[in-house]
Amino acid sequence: DGGGGGGAGGGGAEDGGKGGSKEGRSSVRVQDKYAAWEKYDADSALEKLEASARAQEELRRKVTKLENQRAQARVRRRQEREAAESEALRLQGNAAFGAAKYEEAVELYTHALELTPRSAVLYANRGLALLKLRLPTEAEEDCSAAIELEPTNVKARMRRAQARMDTGKFDTALEDLEVALDKEPRNGA
Repeated sequence: DGGGGGGAGGGGAEDGGKGGSKEGRSSVRVQDKYAAWEKYDADSALEKLEASARAQEELRRKVTKLENQRAQARVRRRQEREAAESEALRLQGNAAFGAAKYEEAVELYTHALELTPRSAVLYANRGLALLKLRLPTEAEEDCSAAIELEPTNVKARMRRAQARMDTGKFDTALEDLEVALDKEPRNGA
């Protein structure tokens, strides 16, 4: 029994030894942690983080700028293609008009306007073709669109005046003629 008691006592001593050892290790670890923390330069770490954030932001700006430049280049290329197609359609429309194929001319000018909807020339040309088809109301609308886009477009004013005369709007037709003559006094049309 004495051996067992001694064993129990020995066991107690072992636990006490381990407990003392754990406390010793814990206090060393805590002390090491505090020492490491005191050596830690928070200002330097913060500067590194801020520098990294600035570098990332600068990189993001550069990437965004490149993406915008690429997108603008794509838009420019598309607009150039559409302008070239529109010009080809306008020339075909002019040829059809010259051959007195007014419906075909209207169709071609319409397709061209789908590609370049801000073309005063196309609206004015389609307006003239519509006049030839005896559609003065539609011609007036097209000529008005041309004038809205390009207020100094004398041809559009003259054609709108004709369309207005054809629909009995003589007062407004006279106003268009006066503005046209104001812009081009030598135009005897």
